[in-house]
Amino acid sequence: MKNQLNSPSIDLKRTSASAIVEINLAPSRIEIKDTISENFASSTSTSTNDSKTWRMFNKILVDVTKGAIEKEGAKYDVIVNSIKLGAYQEGNIAEALHKVGGTVYEQECKNQLKGLKNDEIGCTSGSFFGCKSVYHVPFLSSEKTISWLGNRINDCLNKAEKQGMNSIAIPIIGTGKIGLNANDVSKEMMKVVANFAQESTNFLKEIHFIVYPTDENIYVAFQQALNDRSLSELEQLEILTKSADSNESDPSNDCQLLFKAKYNVSKVPFDISVYHGTVDDTKVDAIIDITALCLEHTTVVNHMDIANYADVGHARQTLTHLQSSESKNSIYQLCPYGCLAGFSTLLELINADGHKSVAIPLLDIEISAADIDNLIESLEYFIMDHFQDENGIHRFDFIIGYQDRSIEIATWMQDSIINKTFQLKWTVIQQLSIAQFGMDVYYVACNSAAITNMKSNMMAYSNTWSRYQMFNEDYFNTIPPNLWYQFALQIWSMFNTIVVRQGTGTNICIFGYDTDIMNTVSHICKLSKANSEQKAYREIQEFAAGTAQWYAIIGSCRVNFDIILNYELEKNYNIYLKSKTTVIFHIDSGKKVVDYENMAIIHAAKNIKASIGKLSFEEINVPDNWDYNKKEDIIDGYYSLVEVQDPQELNEIKNMPGLGRLTISRAQRIQNWNLYRRYQIMKAEVTAAVKRYEPNTQVERHLFHGTDISKLTSICKSGFDRDYSGIVNGAVHGTGTYFAVKAELSQFYGNGLLLVRVLTGISVQSSKSNSNRPNLSIIPGSQSERVHSVIDKADDPSIYVVSNDNSAYPEYILHVSS
Repeated sequence: MKNQLNSPSIDLKRTSASAIVEINLAPSRIEIKDTISENFASSTSTSTNDSKTWRMFNKILVDVTKGAIEKEGAKYDVIVNSIKLGAYQEGNIAEALHKVGGTVYEQECKNQLKGLKNDEIGCTSGSFFGCKSVYHVPFLSSEKTISWLGNRINDCLNKAEKQGMNSIAIPIIGTGKIGLNANDVSKEMMKVVANFAQESTNFLKEIHFIVYPTDENIYVAFQQALNDRSLSELEQLEILTKSADSNESDPSNDCQLLFKAKYNVSKVPFDISVYHGTVDDTKVDAIIDITALCLEHTTVVNHMDIANYADVGHARQTLTHLQSSESKNSIYQLCPYGCLAGFSTLLELINADGHKSVAIPLLDIEISAADIDNLIESLEYFIMDHFQDENGIHRFDFIIGYQDRSIEIATWMQDSIINKTFQLKWTVIQQLSIAQFGMDVYYVACNSAAITNMKSNMMAYSNTWSRYQMFNEDYFNTIPPNLWYQFALQIWSMFNTIVVRQGTGTNICIFGYDTDIMNTVSHICKLSKANSEQKAYREIQEFAAGTAQWYAIIGSCRVNFDIILNYELEKNYNIYLKSKTTVIFHIDSGKKVVDYENMAIIHAAKNIKASIGKLSFEEINVPDNWDYNKKEDIIDGYYSLVEVQDPQELNEIKNMPGLGRLTISRAQRIQNWNLYRRYQIMKAEVTAAVKRYEPNTQVERHLFHGTDISKLTSICKSGFDRDYSGIVNGAVHGTGTYFAVKAELSQFYGNGLLLVRVLTGISVQSSKSNSNRPNLSIIPGSQSERVHSVIDKADDPSIYVVSNDNSAYPEYILHVSS
């Protein structure tokens, strides 16, 4: 019918599904076809019994297989070796690898492992064995204990994940001439794997334990440990004492795959995918963030010309590389102007940093089908330049927040790859089936002037970029400045609006379409309301925790309830005491049952039962040096700062070891009864553990903590918060709160200086692989109790790190001069 139209003047225009008129432009029928299944369908069984030789730990495949480690390299990315420092052929495993690698491999070990310490992991090339890397564990130079071995294997797993490895093969270490019990080693390895899987971001997909073919008893021990589904006492208590909010993740956060194509040209294929979701829902090495408007474009009100900005160099000029300590993503942040023109340059920069996967959000609201064609062409040129590089980018995930826009992009991407003539031959893995997409708009009038007028009227109803400012929104104070990019990127992914923070205050500017801005403001208001409600409820919970601490016991293992369940237990217990007619209460959204008459808790669904108890704070006395008129002033939940006037107390502070050349001009005592009580309860627990495992270890130390002076009030009121670990200065010794032996070292971290009582207890030396991670080391001789602190060095440590907020009490604010 198009060609039969007869009118004095006709202008035909093709528009997309997000066109300028508000007619029903959505596709009439959308059907997503899943052409492949990613389910792991089968398992391997042994001939002796029905036990499986593989098991999934939080999406990580773990298996036990017979073989020789020196022959397994071709199957996996990493193999692990057990060595003696300086004698790299000693031991059965090292000798076997040496026979295959020869003198060249031996020389590489001497060069690369020189200076390796016995608590570190060495790394050499895996080219001699067909893998990417060999990790060297100096087991034969260590104390040769199962706990030491478990910590080093955990280091290997963390190193593999950090380096983007997909699989690792681990031989059985210590069960030969050293004589470690195979059952104990196998249980320790499975515990290490389980703990790692809980913290993993799932870069590492496979963990393989390699048992020498003739070691049948070791094979059976590992097989039994692998199939042992019984929960340890600690695992049972973790389930009972953690609220459902802590244990369960939100399943709604998964991205929806709309389109996927693959190009097979090397060992590692290239993937292009389009998802409906947000960039923080996917697990990739690198994320492109276009929310950082440069100074030149911050003052621009209408950003309709982003797609037409042709300055290729602008992308490089405005590019900032950020490293996310929380998500482990590398963030490549740049101004949206020039990101389309400079897309090829951006890919080259990300590839040069060794990343294998990249998430790409919507690059411009006004992006068109022609722009998508150009992007595909740029990707193909990139692939042709780098198809032999196995360690470069091989996965490109385009992730769009709005569903209609994600479908639009997926359709254009699909059309480009299937119907356009490009350089490469793609295989479509998943595609959209769309009966109708977009619409044709015809302008029919008597003359050209009328058509021009019609177009003008149509454009008046179309979306245009605008600018909106929000003032004095307290919610923005909850977002640390160094994490603002995460919030801005999430807003762009969800609503395609750019939020710009004005300084570090509570005012922001929002750029985008009017409708998108309205949705953004609504979302921020909901976040603000939820944050206020959560803060108020949290204060109630913290007050309850300052009054009583409930715990659960199974056997010899005891774990405190988290703050949420602790509040529920205390609230219901007070109800029970009033009448004692109701003895059974349901907590944690009905998942757990509490019997106050028998002081027990039951998780019926998981068939777990434990005894419960309540720590009494009434036995803790107020410190003798605190100043107060009446006891009620102390226990009301508030804190106070008191000038230290007593000469004896002041002299004790001035003579504190570690002050060095600093002179104290003034000291303020922090009197916070709630924090002090929690600290004393924790002190009792640490003291008991020290008496049990290391009787001569010092339980408590006076240490220093430096921070920005603006943070002192928060610490005095609420104590230390390990969630802020590493935000400013990184966490090279693992996540936690850092304390220094010498005050001068603390001063590097801020102009506010605190003298702190710290429960250092049983310590473990930090390792490089635990950087920006919690240290989960177990106390030697204990089945489940974790160490109390981490130190920077074994001899004469200068830094202590604690991961429990109740393990430190801020005692004094010190005002010093050099």
